[in-house]
Amino acid sequence: MLAGGAGAGKTRQRIAAASTFAEANKGKKVVIVTENTTIIQGSFKGDAAAMGVPFASGKTGRAMMGDNIHIVTVTDFRSGKYPQ
Repeated sequence: MLAGGAGAGKTRQRIAAASTFAEANKGKKVVIVTENTTIIQGSFKGDAAAMGVPFASGKTGRAMMGDNIHIVTVTDFRSGKYPQ
């Protein structure tokens, strides 16, 4: 991923890369690890909507895009609390 400040398109790059991989690899799970739930509920939710990518989030701070793209925080990833 490219690094940069706010508005550089990092979240949209992750969404595009994950969507492309998921489409080409049906049945495989994709996990996007991000810093915190604020990013999931703000950036990912807004950018997914703008890009026309289905997005669903739960109370746990984790989210799904489509059928097999999971977005989790670093804390949940390290503790193993993400879809296996």
